Amino acid sequence: MDQRRQAYQECFAWLKRGSAWPSLHWELKDSIWPYMATEGYVLNEDQTAQLWPAVRTALGMLQFAEKHAEALTELRAQLRSLPSPEPAYKAMVEVLGQDGRLSPQASPALARLTVQLQRKQQEAREWMEAFLRKARESGWATDLGVTLRDDRYVMVLNAEGRKQVDGIVHDVSASGQHFYVEPAQASTYNNDLRECEWAIRREKYRLLAQLSEQIRPHALGIRQWASLVYQWDVLQAVCSWSLQFPEANFPRLEAGVQDWMAAYHPLLWLEGQSKGVKIWPYSWRMSPEQRFLVVSGPNAGGKSVFLKTVGLLQILFQCGWPLPCDASSASCLMQGVVLGMGDRQDLHQDLSTYAAHLQLMAHALKVAGSDHLILLDEFGAGTDPALGGPLAEALLEPWLREGPKVLLNTHYGNLKRLASQWPTVQDARMGFDTTTLKPTYQLLVGAPGSSYAMELARRAGLPDTVLARATELTETTDLQSENLLVEWMDQKQRLRNCSNLANTKKNSWTNFSVSKNWRSKRPTTTAKN
Repeated sequence: MDQRRQAYQECFAWLKRGSAWPSLHWELKDSIWPYMATEGYVLNEDQTAQLWPAVRTALGMLQFAEKHAEALTELRAQLRSLPSPEPAYKAMVEVLGQDGRLSPQASPALARLTVQLQRKQQEAREWMEAFLRKARESGWATDLGVTLRDDRYVMVLNAEGRKQVDGIVHDVSASGQHFYVEPAQASTYNNDLRECEWAIRREKYRLLAQLSEQIRPHALGIRQWASLVYQWDVLQAVCSWSLQFPEANFPRLEAGVQDWMAAYHPLLWLEGQSKGVKIWPYSWRMSPEQRFLVVSGPNAGGKSVFLKTVGLLQILFQCGWPLPCDASSASCLMQGVVLGMGDRQDLHQDLSTYAAHLQLMAHALKVAGSDHLILLDEFGAGTDPALGGPLAEALLEPWLREGPKVLLNTHYGNLKRLASQWPTVQDARMGFDTTTLKPTYQLLVGAPGSSYAMELARRAGLPDTVLARATELTETTDLQSENLLVEWMDQKQRLRNCSNLANTKKNSWTNFSVSKNWRSKRPTTTAKN
């Protein structure tokens, strides 16, 4: 990971300065590799046209890394481990043109034959044009003139001309009115052209066979370069994507710790930017001493989004990507991430929603060690709450003593109270504005949060009689816990509002004092008579 991480850091720093990245043109198909390495196989011009930009790209990458070796130390080290593409480039540049096909000057013989072919084509066409003028004067020719059929020059005659001209009919139009005729006198010209074309093909085959033999020892190296070009292309794409964020950093590697500060879900942040919506960052810390984070709070308050953010950032961190977070962030490497989210019911396997959750937990209990990250969404939901909460707590107990890092969100009161019973657990809640009865989508670590079921129900317009009856039916302990949490959050909200008001008044008085002080110290001027 260290090498991949350093490669991303070098590329990100390079692009952040606005420096240009080398152009990467590599469209080689996997099917070409077996042929390149096969003894006696001769590449055709379509294959050399694919190979030529690839070899030029490899050489360009090498020259780019050599030129900027001080800034791109890791990338330069990657190139040093590969065979140089220069021998293959030298062999190809001598015979190929810019399009990757054989140049007419690839050999003296090919150059001579190319000129000879052009001259013969001109002679044949001039003779055919002269013959065509006579045919037109006689009324035998059509307006289509001279063309090619089967790589031979022919003229287009009408039915009368077909009877008057001795020659070979190569084609007839669908209407039967036009005949593509090669006059007998033109056969000599066409035969000469064919012989010249065959001579050119033989010379091209000889040159391609020679080039194939020269390239064959470098086939494995070119394939290795192909893999590196893909990696550099990914580097550029990822780092260019990361430059969209106002701040992108590389969290440091710290064993056993997840310490994320002001971290965003990257896709959510981009969507918020496009819609003009503020997206709140998350900050949380997990350590070997506190491996559990139990998140509670209102429905639609962002608990599931937070879990997705944790999982995505951890995976991208292990890939070495620059991420939208504060520079002080840190994380550790995980052997695996187990995600329990969404409805995994399956009729074919006779799995209900809750049964699917239990099946996932059974798997996680078997495989998850201290180097795993477990993310559980709405843990224990989908069954009788009176049994689901205790069963969820029982499933977690083996991990509470030792095991993986676990983040879960829940509405169960017994899971919210785990932090008071286990030192490995810490509580967190999603923010909720008790004045507007709307979630703030902020993660607040340190205490559990209420589900605000009654408050949200009242806001939804349910009758007071229904709410009163629901209160009567609620278990006393659960109701007291929820009331305490709501009252506590309400007091926190009032305290926050008072603090904001005090700060506003303080700032206003400070500005007023500064204004008075400035006025008192203004230099006085005396009016002149």
